[in-house]
Amino acid sequence: MKRSLQLLAVLLALCCQIVLAQDKRNIAGVVHDAKGNPLPGVTILEKGTKSGTTTDLNGKFSIAVAPGAIIQVSMVGYGKTEVATTAKTSYDILLEDDAKGLNEVVVTALGIKQSRKSLGYAVSSIKGDELTQAGTTLNPVQALYGKAAGVGVIAGSAGPMGGINIKVRGAASLTEGANNRPLIVVDGVVIRDANTSMASRNYDPLHSVDYGTGINDINPDDIESIDILKGAKATALYGEKGANGVMMITTKSGSHAKGFGVTLSHQRTIEQPVNYIDFQNEYGSGLTPYDTAYTYINGVKTRKVNPSRFSFGPKFTGEPMQYFDGTIRPYSAVPNNFMSLFQNGSSNRTNVAISGASDKGSMRLSYTNFGYDDILENSWQKQNTFSFNGTMKASKFATFEVTSNLYSVKSNNRRPSIDGLVAWGMNREYPLAQLRQYYRDSTGHRPNLDAAGLPNMITKMFDFWWNQYDNFNTDTKLHLISSAKATLNFTKDLSMVTFAGVDYTNTDFISMEKETRIYPKIAGGTYSMQRDNYTIQTYQSYLNYNHDFSNDLHLYAMAGGYVQQDNYNSIFASTTGGFRVPGWFSLDNSASFPDLGSAGKARRASRGSSITYSSFGTLQMSWKDRYFVEGTGRMDWNSTLYPKNNHYFYPSLSFTWDFTKDIHIPKLNYGKFRIGWADVGRGASSNYFAYRYYDVNSIVGYNNATTIIGMESMFANELLPERKREYETGFEAGFFPKSRLSIDFSFYTNNVYNQIMGVNLSNTTGNTQIRINAGNVKNWGYELGLKGTPILTKDLTWTVGITAATQRSKVLKLYPGISTNPISGNAGFKVVAKEGRPVNEIQMFDYLKDDNGNKVVNANGLYQLSNTMSTVGNTQAKVLGGVYSDLNYKGVSLHIGLDYKFGGQIFSYTNYYMTGLGVTKNTLAYRDTEHGGLTYYVDKTTGKNTAWTNGQPAPAQAKDGKLYFDGMILDGVKQTTDGSGNTKYEKNDIITSATSYYQTYINDLSTAWGPDRLFKNDYIKLRELAVSYDLPRRWLQPIHLQSVKVTAAARNLFYLYKTLPNVDPESTLGSDIFIENSFYPSTRTYSLGVNVSF
Repeated sequence: MKRSLQLLAVLLALCCQIVLAQDKRNIAGVVHDAKGNPLPGVTILEKGTKSGTTTDLNGKFSIAVAPGAIIQVSMVGYGKTEVATTAKTSYDILLEDDAKGLNEVVVTALGIKQSRKSLGYAVSSIKGDELTQAGTTLNPVQALYGKAAGVGVIAGSAGPMGGINIKVRGAASLTEGANNRPLIVVDGVVIRDANTSMASRNYDPLHSVDYGTGINDINPDDIESIDILKGAKATALYGEKGANGVMMITTKSGSHAKGFGVTLSHQRTIEQPVNYIDFQNEYGSGLTPYDTAYTYINGVKTRKVNPSRFSFGPKFTGEPMQYFDGTIRPYSAVPNNFMSLFQNGSSNRTNVAISGASDKGSMRLSYTNFGYDDILENSWQKQNTFSFNGTMKASKFATFEVTSNLYSVKSNNRRPSIDGLVAWGMNREYPLAQLRQYYRDSTGHRPNLDAAGLPNMITKMFDFWWNQYDNFNTDTKLHLISSAKATLNFTKDLSMVTFAGVDYTNTDFISMEKETRIYPKIAGGTYSMQRDNYTIQTYQSYLNYNHDFSNDLHLYAMAGGYVQQDNYNSIFASTTGGFRVPGWFSLDNSASFPDLGSAGKARRASRGSSITYSSFGTLQMSWKDRYFVEGTGRMDWNSTLYPKNNHYFYPSLSFTWDFTKDIHIPKLNYGKFRIGWADVGRGASSNYFAYRYYDVNSIVGYNNATTIIGMESMFANELLPERKREYETGFEAGFFPKSRLSIDFSFYTNNVYNQIMGVNLSNTTGNTQIRINAGNVKNWGYELGLKGTPILTKDLTWTVGITAATQRSKVLKLYPGISTNPISGNAGFKVVAKEGRPVNEIQMFDYLKDDNGNKVVNANGLYQLSNTMSTVGNTQAKVLGGVYSDLNYKGVSLHIGLDYKFGGQIFSYTNYYMTGLGVTKNTLAYRDTEHGGLTYYVDKTTGKNTAWTNGQPAPAQAKDGKLYFDGMILDGVKQTTDGSGNTKYEKNDIITSATSYYQTYINDLSTAWGPDRLFKNDYIKLRELAVSYDLPRRWLQPIHLQSVKVTAAARNLFYLYKTLPNVDPESTLGSDIFIENSFYPSTRTYSLGVNVSF
């Protein structure tokens, strides 16, 4: 009986299943994204059951469901959607990205991901696709121009292999060389970053190069997003390291992968040098039109080229002339002699990546090979990049993440500083392309040209060519950024995150400088090697607590600890005194060894370290997911300060209100108001700046007796940490369906006080400076981001975006007894901080003026400089931002990006020297009567320039019987004395020569500069232009490809407007963004790339 009942139950269950199965029916469909691309790997689940499937490589699916069932459609990186089934059997399903409006998730301090609606501070987020839509750049910062409000970027003269200046909210300091750059964090790992420059060091410009920093190595192809935390509240949890903002780079993880796929891309780029110098090609070398030189060839008097540094000589006539190499060439300008120094640069970038994602985790593995040839011959870089990012959900309890980015970079003969060429001119008749063959002789060494009478300009060129083509200065870098992270979910509310990361950089510098001569004896030759090692270790662990007390009240709390240790080691060794054996690059080939007092020329070593311990916490309360109050606190213990003052606490508070449902505003899609406050701090700018330290030396000639050398700086007291207190407020809003118009506005004001700085002292004190806490500098500004979609149809989408930011500052207080502090400069100009004035004002010797403001001339009719410096400008930009436009039509995309900057002056050595030497077109004014010059003669008795009638022969009083046609009378007054000895000013009537006037712009000792060549550095630039085409899916399906995209792009095309003549507004030397002294041409890049996914 029992067995019969069991059999009956089985039969009954089977019948029920058959009945249910008969009720179900098959449906099918395709899932795609907003662009119409099919999405493989999408989960399709019948709601309320365990019945499900996934889409195939073409985004198609098929599933049996009950009548009227609801299917749930989801995929990592996309929003979930539910579809109610009806009688139809085929469905077309759209999955939207889940990062929309205030629900967008952004990466914040310590790598914590938060909903944008809860943030009480401004964050600029740039997606990886935005960085590469106009082609992949050598490093990611090159693609940031104008994309983030309040973030300034300047590339400089070092080219893409050099460093790039980055500033957030105009960060500035009262100390020269202070690091005002944001903290750079890659996948939670703090990486090494520093000011870099190609300014001439040790009076050796050809060995002064810009090596860039760690961010130069980051591969833009591997970047998922860059989140820039700009305010003190945003960076409070990063402590003293984040005082200037934080740039958080997140690499691609594969979590958005459409199932398992492979991506292959290749890009070819051509880099075209572009010259902005407006050369004059009418006059040759010499000081006057009569300044000619002759030689005799076979008894015939023949003109020869003038070795003068200046280009105020005779007009070009095309007559035969002997040049330095003995050849006879026409006396004519060589318009392209400057550009003949450069070539077209080029690069090839190939990337292959495999990625996949499932409910158990995700993975991405990428390899990139990159080769770059600069616009200078024999200047190149080769890079191999390996990137791995993996996440494993081991269980509901534990998730593990590992990231590793390995960069192998080798660079040769980076761009050197060429300020020597700037100072000695670019004479217009010198055929540099032809003269290049003479910089070395038939033996491959430097020829003896002492008797050739070469001008310094050619000698400098020969030095430049020798260094670039015969010497090899190579740096080989191994850079590793790696981290491991574990997330443990103890309960629904409580979890713990533990993180460890390392940024390891090892660079070997090898210099092989060939001997310059081997006869009559070996001369020159150097072999040196240096190894620099930087390691930054980061460890952190924290507990997260999330709890809903009710449907309206939510609590988030976090507390943890942080440790960061920085270590630096460097060792250097070199030959000295030249080589013993030619061509043998070895440390054993020194011709001599220095005495102990100069031993540092042959070998030296240095090391340093610092450590920071921290504890931190966050408490956030939210009500109805609309009102958010958050407070954070962090305590740091920093080794860069003395123990008494090396610990400091900084808090922050913020309030956020999502007013979307509280205030009725027509067409409002979302709206948010925020306000925040923070008081953060930081230690000294370098490891031992705040410490008293000593050095050891030897007294040569006294049995090399050892001496202890005290430090040159003194201290008023033990230094305190710097502080920065900031208030910020703003709002975000989106209007119309899909937020077709969005606004992000911020206002901030902060005070940076207790700055750690050095103040110069008189030599009579026995010290060079005193190191103190001083200064209270106020900074404030506005930031605006606008984004709109004027056109949104099925086939056509047009999106326009604008970013804008203003920056202002004021020095409220310096130090008792100090009202002005010099930050940088030289004897001829200074950048200063002055109480009551904006920071970074430029002071120079202005022209001497009378009481009415008229310039006063001297006895020669030339302007005089005053004896005191006055404020003539400021280095800081006032307004900066960008404009971009993206047009998409049926797979064809057009991208245009502009950026702009207004305000701030730049000190241009090129404009000073090119004007003073007479090689630029602006110096044609007054050269002759055709260009407005006055006719005059030099009185042979008085030596004065005397006006004469043009067209009349020279009078008897004319010195050498010559007339001159380059006279000019400067607008101003001259000083006279009446019979009673009273000084008065009269309108100037003294004739001076144009040559004499222009030469006043040259000051080789940099002791005095007129303010004329201090230029406003405003510009509007067409930065990016790109056209791309996504091949239709119907073309790709037969060959089993997911997507193919072809992109043609150009960068740095041209300036729509600029105020700085003759040079690129971005041609600064590096960290000194207000000094230009290296007239490399700008570069315009053209690229063609293809990206294939399968």
